[in-house]
Amino acid sequence: MIAGLADDEMFWALLKPAWVNPKKGTRGQRAFACAIYFIRDLENGGIHQALTNRRPLEIQEVLTALDTLGADSHAQHVRKCINEVFGAKPPTDFNAWRDKLGGLSHDWITKHMDPHGRPLDDETQLWPMFRRFIATHPEDFFTD
Repeated sequence: MIAGLADDEMFWALLKPAWVNPKKGTRGQRAFACAIYFIRDLENGGIHQALTNRRPLEIQEVLTALDTLGADSHAQHVRKCINEVFGAKPPTDFNAWRDKLGGLSHDWITKHMDPHGRPLDDETQLWPMFRRFIATHPEDFFTD
């Protein structure tokens, strides 16, 4: 099924069940899908957009996904950015989350948030972690 596929095609084939319905995917499939979706949103509009487009619980899922995959540097940048915006106790309420993010000026975002997003702005940085996770957790992808 995946033999001979390019990396991006292989990862897509392995995560597709979780992309279509996250509740149906395995832990590994959900981690891949969550991480990729977040990074693609970040690549599209920066870390401010990627955070604004998610509820606080979804950001926790992103952090769990990055931690699960061993993407420690990625998770650290997201956590530092959240701390930069919200301090040590980010809101759990979606409206408070969005209000704070929506009230930030472009200059503030550029100075305080973008430095945490720029190092994440390339999905292919995750690929070595994906390969390692597949090798160490094949049961999350090859269930037949």
